[in-house]
Amino acid sequence: MPPPRNSGSSFLKQFTDYMRLDNKGIFILPIRSTTPTIKTSMNSWAGRFNSGSSSRNSDEKKYKFPDNLEGFGYHFDQKGQLRSIDGDQPFKFEVRSNDKAYNQAHYEALGATITSHIETELQTRFDLVRTTIPVDAQPGEPTSRIYCSREAFTSERPILMLVPGSLIEVGQWARKIVINDNINTGSIYNYVRAARKAGYEIVALNSNYNYDVKTKKKIRGSEDPYSHVQYVWQKIVAPAKSQEILIVAHSAGGYSTQKLVYAAFKSIKDRVKAIALTDSVHGGLGGFGRDEVDQWWYQHAINWVASSQPLGTMVSKGGDCVCWAAGDNRHEYTTVTAEEEVFAFFSERLKGVPFGEEECHFRREGTPEGVD
Repeated sequence: MPPPRNSGSSFLKQFTDYMRLDNKGIFILPIRSTTPTIKTSMNSWAGRFNSGSSSRNSDEKKYKFPDNLEGFGYHFDQKGQLRSIDGDQPFKFEVRSNDKAYNQAHYEALGATITSHIETELQTRFDLVRTTIPVDAQPGEPTSRIYCSREAFTSERPILMLVPGSLIEVGQWARKIVINDNINTGSIYNYVRAARKAGYEIVALNSNYNYDVKTKKKIRGSEDPYSHVQYVWQKIVAPAKSQEILIVAHSAGGYSTQKLVYAAFKSIKDRVKAIALTDSVHGGLGGFGRDEVDQWWYQHAINWVASSQPLGTMVSKGGDCVCWAAGDNRHEYTTVTAEEEVFAFFSERLKGVPFGEEECHFRREGTPEGVD
């Protein structure tokens, strides 16, 4: 049996304890919240969550921005770094001095253009297929999309599901990394490459696209991130031929994945071989109280958490899953720095190697051939 369940992620527990929706659907922070640190974190998170609504969109509508990277004066160089076409300089947030609204709107518009660029490359460069959600969409119905390898549904090879965190666009782990560091690490590009080399099929989810941006109507099956993950499992992954499923879930994607496991445990328990979480926000939401599922989760999931300790160092084993250091103390970089160990973990679980909680015993020597 696993150790008693704890909060899993203190941040999400604090969020659910202290945040609530007002009558307009906006997250607010009640006065009863505790420490200044928690208040600062929660206000920041709520601001980011609500930024997808009226204030940000209205600011963007005030200005006219280009619809391609060249129009913004940027391109991705051969190393995958965003650089100015004129001068080869990194991204500069401040375009207009002392005009925060314009600069933020410019940043958001550039981010949307980069998302389009990534989606195009997933299809043209990585040969992933854009798949419409819901699968039986009617004419005029709002739809979303995910990206899958061509043989994901017919091959017996393992399927790798990629589940993003909150407020993240499809095909990305962190927009901040894409813009300020490298598109290969900030997007799912490197995970797609590693999956291909390991012989896996790919299903890249789009859990944060929940309503049509024009009509504001909810998308059937993707009304929220949790519904999207469950819909993709039920309609896309579960009917696939493969009997070996692997999952990478970052941040709040871990919560959606945990909800999936508890909602569809009968169809998951024999097919999902390993779940790699990266600084996951899950657990501590009241508990599900199902010992069989709790034990399965503990034996199949590892959480690589933000930590200043070396990569693979045991951080905790007293929660609902074992936690190892991701090798970076920045939340958004955990998926990047843990990649090698994630694929080594998958390799061993597919070979039937028993779960070992005491150390990252498979590190490096268990890495699939070709993963770099």
